[in-house]
Amino acid sequence: MTPPPSFTENNSAKLKSKTKEIEMEKIVKELELFKVKRDKGSLTKADSLRIDYLFNQYQKLK
Repeated sequence: MTPPPSFTENNSAKLKSKTKEIEMEKIVKELELFKVKRDKGSLTKADSLRIDYLFNQYQKLK
């Protein structure tokens, strides 16, 4: 017996939403680490590039 299509689609949407939420949380945590590093004055060029990348990824997810 298979579940009705609407139920399956609903679960799929919930899973995508949850996955998106988890990815956004990971990005925020990493950005918070960079904020601490910035406050210490130890950011590198590579860090800046990573921050730009993370910000763009966050915007896409949002």
